Amino acid sequence: MFVTNVIVTIGLVMIAPLLPVFAQRAGASGAWMGALFAADMVARTVAMPLCGRASDRFGRRPFLILGLILFAAASFSFTQTSGKATLLAVRTLQGVGAGMVIPVIMAYFGEFASTHRVALTMGTLNISFFGGLAVGPFLGGLLESRFSLEAPFYFLAAAALLNAGFIFWLLPESASRGRTDGGRKGGTADSVAPWRAVLSDATLRRLCTHRFLVSFGVSTAWAFVPLYAVKVLGLSTYDAGIAVGAITLLTAVLISPGGWVGDRVDQWLLILAGTLILSLCFGAVSWSKGFWALAAVCGTMGLAQACYMPAAYALIVGVGRGMGMGASLGVYSTSLTLGLAVGPLVSGMLVDGFGLRTTFLVTGALGLFAAGTILKRVNLKKVTAGDS
Repeated sequence: MFVTNVIVTIGLVMIAPLLPVFAQRAGASGAWMGALFAADMVARTVAMPLCGRASDRFGRRPFLILGLILFAAASFSFTQTSGKATLLAVRTLQGVGAGMVIPVIMAYFGEFASTHRVALTMGTLNISFFGGLAVGPFLGGLLESRFSLEAPFYFLAAAALLNAGFIFWLLPESASRGRTDGGRKGGTADSVAPWRAVLSDATLRRLCTHRFLVSFGVSTAWAFVPLYAVKVLGLSTYDAGIAVGAITLLTAVLISPGGWVGDRVDQWLLILAGTLILSLCFGAVSWSKGFWALAAVCGTMGLAQACYMPAAYALIVGVGRGMGMGASLGVYSTSLTLGLAVGPLVSGMLVDGFGLRTTFLVTGALGLFAAGTILKRVNLKKVTAGDS
């Protein structure tokens, strides 16, 4: 499962720098290029909650295997297509494949996690996500420069098919198939919670709102901190890349220890602390005066993510044990994807209208609002404890 998540994440980010080349070959306009990038996220947004919920009812393995086969077929098809509409269809198919796989991987980890090690388990899983983000562009560039433009796509197709074969032969089916009771005996396919119950769960809605807002901010940082570093601070693109890379690097290094902590202290307080730190970092970008200051701010963003992410996933797993692991994690993953998609679009308009510094300050304010949604939950817990 860990390897599967690495392959899918690498695939999604590896080919992103190569998409404009294929689009230009097909005579695509700027709007078509934007559609190519958006198609993957739109497809994942639709597929993740639906396939996650379906895997609660029908089992995890079919969705993992079929999703990887679709992902492989789409990756290979990039090398065989030349029309704009065909490229868009292939990119959409790749997003559907990824959307089938991602929530199911998380559901597997959530189901097999010990009750006292949920945050650590989910934090360890997320190492594969951030590791894939870090390795993907480098590996894609290496394959393209050493072999050909098509080589990264051949690599992805082969890796996904091999992984599907290993899952088919070696991975057992989930013990919680058709159940929402965390795998206890007596569950049937009919016990999967209805959508209304899943979407009305207060904890899930609060954490999804928080995840959307935080992902909005992080995607804004990924998109516009390099521009700020080059245009405002006068740094080289190399230095800008290192500074922004500190977000991913520190998150990958610290997220497993963050999960260890999340199993031992109040998870809502951890989410609140991480969100407050992240919000302050968004605003602090505006006052960064050089490379080291900017790198320190970005590194602290990574620390903040490692603080809140395992704790949030642990709480979602708790919801999943009552509502359906695949459905709950699928909906939560969708809020992440929506935030990543909407953030650069809205922030781009803010940059055009008000400038980079104002954009980072607004993003920080949204982060504080996200922290406020968690603060309310922390206060409710304290009141409940006091009443008891």
